[in-house]
Amino acid sequence: MSRLVKEAMARLKKEGRVFGNPSIKKSCQPLGAAAQKESARIFNDNIRKLASDLNKTGDMTIGQILEAFQETGVKTRTGEEWAYHNLYRILADGDRERAPIISGPSIIPQKVIS
Repeated sequence: MSRLVKEAMARLKKEGRVFGNPSIKKSCQPLGAAAQKESARIFNDNIRKLASDLNKTGDMTIGQILEAFQETGVKTRTGEEWAYHNLYRILADGDRERAPIISGPSIIPQKVIS
């Protein structure tokens, strides 16, 4: 069967038949990228809101929020367990500025969580 399909496709290509969408990178890919970016923005906003709700007193570290996420089963967009740097990046990006690199657990800047 595959031999017949290959032969038929080869014959059709010789006749000028085009398979697939030759302009997919211009017509479809940007739409998919925009949809994925919007999905990530919504997810990250929800994670920031959840972290803010957990940290109402403002004295939780990212590590403590991370532990709370793991205890309650909150997963990343891809269904994985949270890593410290992933949560830190999302919380810092909520303020649209990179948080300073600090070794060890640090208190989330109030500007980011509030």
